[in-house]
Amino acid sequence: MLSVLVNGSVTLRWQAPELREDGSQLDDSLAGYRIYHGSFSRNYSDVVEINDPTATQRSFQLVSGTYYFAMTAIDRQGLESDYSNEVVRRVN
Repeated sequence: MLSVLVNGSVTLRWQAPELREDGSQLDDSLAGYRIYHGSFSRNYSDVVEINDPTATQRSFQLVSGTYYFAMTAIDRQGLESDYSNEVVRRVN
């Protein structure tokens, strides 16, 4: 689950997935995440790699504007999940 708090910056918080998209257990094969963001829905211009499977949040300092965020999970074999739900935030 992805939630966003805005306090002069954007902070994304999430819970690590336990299942693969096919419903099988992910076990200890989670390698990290990719956070995608940009100015247009589902058209992301930036990606941040998080190579820590225990990470549960990331903060961004962004200039004023509207931003769309989604993330994926990456397993140790390099397989990437589908996008999470998209979150949109206006930064003043």
